[in-house]
Amino acid sequence: MPTPTLVLSFHGSSSGKHNKLKTFPALADVTDEPPELQEPRGFLVGPGGDSNHLYVVNAYKNASLIYRYTGSAGGTYTKGEIFASDSLSHPFDAVFGPDGHLYVSNQDSNQITYYEGPADKHPGKLKGTFGAKSQPKFSTLRGIAWVGSALYAADEDAGVLGFNSDGTSNKEKIPVKNPVHLFYDGARYLYIGSGSGNSVWVWDTSKQIKTNPAEIVGSKQTPAIDATAGLALPGDGNLYVASRKKNVILQYPIDVTQNPPKVSNGQVLSPGLKDNPEFVGSLSMGVYG
Repeated sequence: MPTPTLVLSFHGSSSGKHNKLKTFPALADVTDEPPELQEPRGFLVGPGGDSNHLYVVNAYKNASLIYRYTGSAGGTYTKGEIFASDSLSHPFDAVFGPDGHLYVSNQDSNQITYYEGPADKHPGKLKGTFGAKSQPKFSTLRGIAWVGSALYAADEDAGVLGFNSDGTSNKEKIPVKNPVHLFYDGARYLYIGSGSGNSVWVWDTSKQIKTNPAEIVGSKQTPAIDATAGLALPGDGNLYVASRKKNVILQYPIDVTQNPPKVSNGQVLSPGLKDNPEFVGSLSMGVYG
């Protein structure tokens, strides 16, 4: 099967040509300007009947926003507008929860804020801070992912922490070094990218594997990761990993029928990206984070 069309976000800056979402490997623009993105990070399509919209995290500290774009007949996303802005502080990741609200992790405030979703009465309106009563403590908050009714948050210092839907701890603390990116495969495994550990791990939500969490990409696989960033599992039999410091996307064959999933040696795709890749994913299939 050929490489599926993936989408990448790049580190970018306050201005410049790298403030784009690009298809991969063609590197065509995904969104039209205006607006000009500034340090794009996480992105996701809307849930259910809102799947014609693309939501993009604009991480620049002085313009912390969530943009919403509308899909066009030409395949790009246009008519970008501000969806949410209140209480955002250098945002990183965004996910829709089981309640339809949009949850956003903020790097500077170390808080998860959430907003009315597209099916709510006031889309984009701030609902509050996740766990306002229990006040979960983060020191270096990064990626977030829902697993059923539980929310998991990557804290680079503390590991991956689990919470009930009301923000109270569910007593899960997944000991992965320097976790940055997360996604749930929708069935069993929470995938975790370790930034400085140059590795990818899975945590079995059913807790049936002997070693949990389990490293599936690390020193045993080639090519080696250099600073793990975004992860994608688009359903073509491969796991895609953004190697941030090398400015490349890595492709590893993966057998998801094994427990834990088994990853083989892979290959470097399109070396020489002009900026650090951050998030990678397919908008039409699979899961990513």
